[in-house]
Amino acid sequence: MSNWLDKGVMLMNDVKYVAKRSKRPDGWYAEVIREGNGVTETVFEKKCLNEDVAAGIAGYELKRRLQNSRLVH
Repeated sequence: MSNWLDKGVMLMNDVKYVAKRSKRPDGWYAEVIREGNGVTETVFEKKCLNEDVAAGIAGYELKRRLQNSRLVH
């Protein structure tokens, strides 16, 4: 597993994105959570086959969102 997973990345405008994998009773999930201005929201969630797939998808989605946010600014 990548050691950045579940730690997050802070952007310049005080918004933090966190890529997570989580185990639930019905399986593994990939999530990307956005934290900023005192608000936390799940911006991406997908059920996955296993922990490795969940980690990979969460990391990919985090990277995609960061690239898109840099293009917008």
